[in-house]
Amino acid sequence: GKAPCLLILGEPTHDREDLNEDERRLPDISKIRGYIVPAGYGIIIKKGTWHDFPVSVGPEATVFVINTKEVVEALASMKEPSPMDFGDCYKVRTADVFKHIRLKFPDLRPIANSFC
Repeated sequence: GKAPCLLILGEPTHDREDLNEDERRLPDISKIRGYIVPAGYGIIIKKGTWHDFPVSVGPEATVFVINTKEVVEALASMKEPSPMDFGDCYKVRTADVFKHIRLKFPDLRPIANSFC
């Protein structure tokens, strides 16, 4: 595509020794960041990185995502988007887990549009 997108990433927590078992199953909200990915760029993320799918912050964006066979099967088995724990795929809905916290990012459309 010709438009940039927003990618939200959080550092992996599954192997952090400073967290207890329950905390390792959730993102550390102090380690979540938003990044603008210019059109035409690819991103490879480390296993265990908390992430959401890239989204447009301005004009329509085209995104190509490659997943492992296990992740594709796990996602295909779902009737609707929801939390899951299936093999290599572990999903949480942060709004359900962090009910008292709302993540806010500045309006990135002006920055994103400068990439077009």
